[in-house]
Amino acid sequence: MKSEDSPSRTLALCVFIGAGIVALLLSGLGRTIEPARAGDRVRVEISLALQDGTPVLDQTQTTVLRSPNLVEGLWQGIVGMSPGQTERFTIAPEDAYGSRGRPGTIPANATLNAKVTLLRIEARANTDSD
Repeated sequence: MKSEDSPSRTLALCVFIGAGIVALLLSGLGRTIEPARAGDRVRVEISLALQDGTPVLDQTQTTVLRSPNLVEGLWQGIVGMSPGQTERFTIAPEDAYGSRGRPGTIPANATLNAKVTLLRIEARANTDSD
C-alpha cells in the first residue's frame, strides 16, 4: 500500500520501429532528451509532396540542420523535434525551392507538404563560445 508521503516514480518504455531502427526511450528516470537544434547532425525520414498530393521526395537521410543540403523550411521544421517524433507541416516556396524549383521534380514557386520523422540525433552542435 502506498502512503501519501512516498514519492511515486513512473517508468515508461516505448519502442519505435522504423527503417530497421529500434529506439528505446525511458522516461521518469530524471534524464531528459533535448530536442534537435540548429547545427545538430540528425537522421530523418522525409516525405515531400506538392499541394495536389503528388509525391516528390521520400527518403531517409543523415544531415546537419541548417546545412545547405537541406532547404530552410525543412530544417526549421525539424528544430525542436525529439527523437521518435513525427511532424507534418507546410513549406512556403520561399523556404523551399523558390522561383527556381527543382527541374523535373518540383515546379517553380511550389508550396510543399512535409512529413518528417526524427529518427535520432547523431551528434550535437558545438555550442561553445569563443
